[in-house]
Amino acid sequence: MDTAGPAAWPERVVGELLDGGLAVVHHWYGHTVWPLLGHADVAALHLRGTPVPAEIWRATLKPALRDVYRRAYPYDDAYTTAAAAAGGFALAHGYSEAEATEYGETYAATNTDANVTAHADANAAANAAALAAAFAVEDVTAYAATYPAAFVRACVLAGGPGARQRLADGLRASLTP
Repeated sequence: MDTAGPAAWPERVVGELLDGGLAVVHHWYGHTVWPLLGHADVAALHLRGTPVPAEIWRATLKPALRDVYRRAYPYDDAYTTAAAAAGGFALAHGYSEAEATEYGETYAATNTDANVTAHADANAAANAAALAAAFAVEDVTAYAATYPAAFVRACVLAGGPGARQRLADGLRASLTP
């Protein structure tokens, strides 16, 4: 039993996972995460078994990460919120109901498209560079600093129905000797 208490278990689990370097991470990403997300090229790098230069990691990760973060963005919720806010603004400024609806829809499409692109591009650029640097030299500490839990959350959102369970099952398999 863990005598340090429930608050200490995440740190202990991560420590145990990373004691063997990034082998479990590469196995899970290569066999589960990237295949689930439809990026065989990234999966292949994880399963390569030999060092991969940072520039190759970065060039391969960046478009894949952009896709993941784009798919993970809560587009429908953001669109609905933007349309309602802009439509309300238009009504408050004398637009007719039909004009306000059209204004809200137009604004929501433009605003939400720009936001999802900015979200995907910024996260992909930052994370591709950080992950590439960590993976190229197998640096566990650098990998931990990339906020892997946030990436997993994005994978759950991007992976669609059943992704959470498939990722969990894959991690369990990667942890099994």
